[in-house]
Amino acid sequence: AVRLEMLSRAMEARRFAVLVSVKPGQRRLRLAELAARALRRSGREALLVVLDEVTREALENLTGFDAFVNTACPRLAVDDAEAFPAPVVNAGELKYVLKGSLEGYSPRDVFLFDLRGLGA
Repeated sequence: AVRLEMLSRAMEARRFAVLVSVKPGQRRLRLAELAARALRRSGREALLVVLDEVTREALENLTGFDAFVNTACPRLAVDDAEAFPAPVVNAGELKYVLKGSLEGYSPRDVFLFDLRGLGA
């Protein structure tokens, strides 16, 4: 239920920070660029934000964003999701935000870090 609430809130968002971690195994710059491009095509603002580590504290310091798109560790969007200052969605969930509907939602999407649904 928490994931669906976060996704619903993200659907209303206009300004997104697309998060990229520089940690080995979590640096998905191409995915982040594609996510930002897809958000812009949908009429939203998107800014790539590169962080050493994506943490609650780091996100609290990023002001002015309605939602975050996480391309780093997928657990970030699941663990303590309600503690973040704005909804955090993973790349595999972004397709729902872009189409403005939760139709077809699968809990497995939270762990997908592929380009399906991003127009790639």
